[in-house]
Amino acid sequence: MSAELTFPDQVVSAASNTKRQPALVRVTALICTLLAVSGATLLTILVKTGLEPRVDEFGRFVLLAVLMLFLAGWCQKRFRDQRLTHAALAFATATLFLMLAGLIANTGLRLQMPIADAGLAAADAALGLDMATVVRLTAETSWLTGPLKFAYNWSTLAVALLILGWLALGHHARAWELILTAFFCLQAAAIISVFFPAKGTAFFFDLGHLQGNGIPEGAAVYAGATFDWFYFGTQTVVGLDTLNGVVTFPSFHTVLALLATQALWPTKLKWPAIIWTAAVIVSTIPMGGHYAVDLAGGVLLWVAGCALAQWAVGSGQLEAATRSSAITHNP
Repeated sequence: MSAELTFPDQVVSAASNTKRQPALVRVTALICTLLAVSGATLLTILVKTGLEPRVDEFGRFVLLAVLMLFLAGWCQKRFRDQRLTHAALAFATATLFLMLAGLIANTGLRLQMPIADAGLAAADAALGLDMATVVRLTAETSWLTGPLKFAYNWSTLAVALLILGWLALGHHARAWELILTAFFCLQAAAIISVFFPAKGTAFFFDLGHLQGNGIPEGAAVYAGATFDWFYFGTQTVVGLDTLNGVVTFPSFHTVLALLATQALWPTKLKWPAIIWTAAVIVSTIPMGGHYAVDLAGGVLLWVAGCALAQWAVGSGQLEAATRSSAITHNP
């Protein structure tokens, strides 16, 4: 007769969780680092410019993020199914990162770094590319503007839905890979744009006459007034209504486009995702007023963000660690 050695479930869970803990540590460290860098950048900008964000408006987002963190902690201890925990954490981080990136990109314009449009256009020309011609050709191709407008306007929501889909299916590691990629790129794009402020091709090449004449009204010029308000203005109080998408270089819409393919690469929807990615990237030229080098910058940003996110999440370690943690809390 042989004796069988057994261990209590709690001991096995704790040992397994310890082995898989590095993924949680890396993800947490990356999020905290991004928040610290973004917070320090914003504080520096506010001190140098004297701009004052309205506490009553932006404070609500901080409060909401804190409440979602408490909800995530409660769900972690209450339920073995960790989908609500991850959803609450994702919502909390999204709230903070979106607020910080928006404030950095917009208030950073008040630093009045040299306007970069001429340099970006010259870089395109050095590559033999002329975005003004691309925009004019798009305006002359009436059947193309509708799909491109749709792709551009829905690119953000598409990525959000893909992340929610992976969370709902319980594929937490894949969801967090997308989340971390997106928010690293968002923060980096916002900070880089402070040093390369640009209004875009519609203004630099004087393409305003195409508005309503092949190019949808507002396309590529929607942030022009906001750019002028921050760059040339003297008002100091910043509210939610004063913010807009003012980042030209690097292109964050290019990152959003590539995130769709990243999300669906291991599935049978890979090829539709690639088509969608191509459509969004093309749309950034006539709809977003981007230069070609903006798109290249966005691609490089995505490559760096994707690699960093995959390192942080690890190969299945994050999902296994959170599952083990839930079992430990709910034996």
